[in-house]
Order: sequence, then C-alpha cells, then structure tokens
Amino acid sequence: MMLLEPREEFDKCVIGVVYAEDKAVYDTSLVIETFMKIHEWSYDEAVEWFEYNTLRSLPYYEDSPIFISKDFELEK
Repeated sequence: MMLLEPREEFDKCVIGVVYAEDKAVYDTSLVIETFMKIHEWSYDEAVEWFEYNTLRSLPYYEDSPIFISKDFELEK
C-alpha cells in the first residue's frame, strides 16, 4: 500500500482503505490543507502542486492511493 509522506502529517488525511485493492483512500481537501500547512502555501499553490505532482503520477504506480473529493456538484 502506497502512503503519502511525511506519514505523521498525511496519515491524518486517510479516510479509509479499499482492502480488495490494498489502497489507501485520502480526503482530497485534507491533503490540500496539509500541503498548505507543511509548505506555508496558499490554497491555489497547494491545489496546483497536488494536481500536477500527485494526481498526474497516479497512473504510473500500481498501488497508488485513491483520492476522494466530498465537495462536488453533479451537473443537472
């Protein structure tokens, strides 16, 4: 199971595990808030880093974590 580092910060962002796939499930908002805290970044800087450096790398790892966004709207 791949976990984000530093674990002492990002383990707080884990909201579950998909045991069948052995993958951690992270709350995207908590991950972005953690980037902001660790690096003293603005919200926009943290989102840009997350999208470019984290989300884009997911297809390259078999055991990459899953990121869930609880704040979304379905188009009607």
